Amino acid sequence: MKRSCAYVLTSSKRKGGLARFPEAPSFDLDLFVFKYTDSAGSKDGKMVMIFMDAEFTGLDQVKPDLISIGLVDEAGHEFYAELPPSHYAVQCNEWVHFNVLPHLWGGKYVQSVAEIRSRLRTWISRIQEQAVIVNDCPDSDFRLLLWLLPDWPQNLDLEPILFTAWAMGVDAQPELEARMARYHTGDRPAHHALHDAHSLRIGAMYARENGWNYKLLQ
Repeated sequence: MKRSCAYVLTSSKRKGGLARFPEAPSFDLDLFVFKYTDSAGSKDGKMVMIFMDAEFTGLDQVKPDLISIGLVDEAGHEFYAELPPSHYAVQCNEWVHFNVLPHLWGGKYVQSVAEIRSRLRTWISRIQEQAVIVNDCPDSDFRLLLWLLPDWPQNLDLEPILFTAWAMGVDAQPELEARMARYHTGDRPAHHALHDAHSLRIGAMYARENGWNYKLLQ
């Protein structure tokens, strides 16, 4: 969950578009200009939602670096990892320095890019059904996931689902916002990738149970 997320639907040839994000070795990011499609789901109509959040060095940066990533599936199974400080410390903007870095766990959660790539691909691939990423800021987070996973898991859809507290309209926004905010406590602060992924899961699953008409972005 970000301080603010400018959700940009542009090509990399225009200011503010995909060119802001790091290139993924096996992906042409020009292919990932997000737009709505009419339906979500695999051919048999079943998809497992994976709720994902990433923390990175700044929304104001041309090529932000990934700091940490958290994912939670529908059953509550978790994945969390942090990159070494040498990967991001110099580039962090002031807001990230004071609002993200203090919440990092460090220790065993700090791993190399290669280790995180391997663990994350294994974690996603264990899901038997087709899976889809649900995220509140895919213009940044999902592109960093593309960079992190050049060897894309076969069971993971290449389009994410956008979810925010506004997903069901203005009338439902206060309830969704409140439900998501209640997850956060002093021990589970916002602006931590895993805690924000859990908060997103709470809101999105409540919305789905109450008629949310979700759509893939492509």
